[in-house]
Amino acid sequence: MTTSQPVKEYHLHKNDYSKLHFEIEPMRPYYEKNLEHCIKPHRHSFYQILWFRPASDHFVDFEIQKLGANTLVFLDKYQIHYFCPYSKNEGILIHFNDYFLLNQARDAPKYLRYFLFNGLGKTYNPVSKDMEPKLEQLIQLMQGELGESRFQQKEMLYHLFSSFLVLAERIKRKNYQEKSVEESADYEVLFAFKQATEEKLAESVSVAELSEQLNVSNKKLSLITQTYLHQTPAQFIASRKALEAKRLLSNTQLSIKEIAYGLGFDQATYFTKFFKKQTELTPKEFRAALP
Repeated sequence: MTTSQPVKEYHLHKNDYSKLHFEIEPMRPYYEKNLEHCIKPHRHSFYQILWFRPASDHFVDFEIQKLGANTLVFLDKYQIHYFCPYSKNEGILIHFNDYFLLNQARDAPKYLRYFLFNGLGKTYNPVSKDMEPKLEQLIQLMQGELGESRFQQKEMLYHLFSSFLVLAERIKRKNYQEKSVEESADYEVLFAFKQATEEKLAESVSVAELSEQLNVSNKKLSLITQTYLHQTPAQFIASRKALEAKRLLSNTQLSIKEIAYGLGFDQATYFTKFFKKQTELTPKEFRAALP
């Protein structure tokens, strides 16, 4: 398998905002149903958590990961991966995207973006015996909630899933070797770049300005982000700004003009063009599509 082969991109309910944008699937049936695509390099525009129950091999960014039994794998958006056809591939799949978190936009935990799904270091972590029943219970509760449409379903799922993520973070922190990050200047730059992007969301900031702030060249920053995020710095900034626009459009009564100014656009028309380029919808169309 070589990187010269085309890498397909898949989406979760793309532009259909009547859906929850959150799914839990048994791994083996999902794998068998989508076998043709699963065993080829591909990427998703959403986050994934894969809980492998029996020991399995899995490919992430074209490197084989030999996973022991009861292992969690955290895949960031756009990370390249594929299933190993000779493995059992049994367990649980959780698929979700940023839209699922929109109702809790301002309170969305930072570890979601910076620790569990940062695309750095090991993407997998073994689940200890004491954690296994706790995760299983939360999975069962979420599956039960997904079984039928209910009052405050999305809110209930969000809180159950947040508890799942807290346990997952504890697992990863326990297995995480801080020195592996500290020894990597690239990782430090990437973390700083992500943080700086968050802090500058309300401004019209250029890649050159961020590079200067981080004391790194434009070329070096671009190399780092394309290696680990599969995006140029400009693409990452644009996608993050588009996400913040979606959150504001979904969860506030602010006018489109107010949102545009709040995100650093001089004119609402520029914001509308930007938003449509990123999402294929105008801000007005996005709001109209919300349930």
